[in-house]
Amino acid sequence: MELRQQNESLMRFPNSPRVGILGLILSLSVGCTGGDAVKGEARAVTCMPCHGGNGMAVAPANPSLVGQNSTYLAKQMRAFRDGERFDPVMSPLAKSLTDEEILDIAAHFASLGRCAACAE
Repeated sequence: MELRQQNESLMRFPNSPRVGILGLILSLSVGCTGGDAVKGEARAVTCMPCHGGNGMAVAPANPSLVGQNSTYLAKQMRAFRDGERFDPVMSPLAKSLTDEEILDIAAHFASLGRCAACAE
């Protein structure tokens, strides 16, 4: 009977410290793709003509990738590779990327951090 009362108590108070701790753990893990940023830097050489060596786009039509969420970047690169998104430049470049290469490149750009110009 005591266990049932404890479970009912948890159901009545979903904002208990347990829920808060779980939320904190989940929020810290978001954006972590597990890629290798060092390997990604070497692989990102192909990205530099459009997205810049520091992740800052060289032309207004190209997005800046500096400090972007790695999970988001990996998802977008997979979408180009798998034909879910199309761009005349990105799609052919992404076609040859493995999942590991995508994670590495995403980790590299995410590791660059945000800059003052990006925050504006």
